[in-house]
Amino acid sequence: SNDTAAIEAIVSKLGLHGAIGRSVSGKAMEYLRKYNSKMGRQSGVLGNAHIAKPAVCVDLAVTSGEVLVDVAVDVKALQRSSGTTSSQYRRVRSVMMKSLDIRQKVSARDVCIQFGCLKLEPIVRETLDEFELRLEDARSSEEDRVDARAPRFVGAAFALVARAYKARFDKGKLMDSLGIQSKEFRGALERMSDVMHNVFFDDDDDG
Repeated sequence: SNDTAAIEAIVSKLGLHGAIGRSVSGKAMEYLRKYNSKMGRQSGVLGNAHIAKPAVCVDLAVTSGEVLVDVAVDVKALQRSSGTTSSQYRRVRSVMMKSLDIRQKVSARDVCIQFGCLKLEPIVRETLDEFELRLEDARSSEEDRVDARAPRFVGAAFALVARAYKARFDKGKLMDSLGIQSKEFRGALERMSDVMHNVFFDDDDDG
């Protein structure tokens, strides 16, 4: 099919050849089949941005951890090859991840390395630990459970710490690398700012 050819072309363009290329293509095609059969008639939810599906499937095959890829993959190149804008691409990626029930793993270290702020890693980690504890304390029922390690919260912790330490970062790049949309990121920032208020916004913090 056209999508199969598109996936193979993208994998090849990324320089993934031989066994790795075949594994990534195979996993990407599996994701595409699953998504299409799951969404069925609802496949129109993506509108014109559906053209990004092959690139997003390759992206997910590389980043989901199910295929061992020991070379760096240029995620920005995937978005460029998708024929969509970065916000459309993020939206397609987010919709497909939810539909396929893929949970992306991302650590404080990953984000700090990407933005050249490795010295902030312990502080971002501590922020996430404290956030998780406070969420747990405030939880009144099982329904309130929130994954404090979700990519959007890792991004929010990094953003708050980076701002506090006057470290510069590109918000768009941060959202792209985490595969989240601006609405999700804003929500996570608000939640974390609220829960961690005395840590980031109060000089007379006594704890």
